[in-house]
Amino acid sequence: MKYRDVQERLRMVGIVMSKSQGRIRINHFGATAETAYFTCCLEDALKTGQAMAEPSALPEAWCAERT
Repeated sequence: MKYRDVQERLRMVGIVMSKSQGRIRINHFGATAETAYFTCCLEDALKTGQAMAEPSALPEAWCAERT
């Protein structure tokens, strides 16, 4: 699994991924730093990012705006 492949898969579900000094950061597109998740493992980034994209894991403020 390559970094770019994971990044593209997560982007398709609304999760952004970046890498700095060996740490991978994932977060909802347009979200605050409070919801960011950090890891060093691509598999963990993919699994967690996919879980973050589930409707039940969306930031509460976003869900309130949609109703």
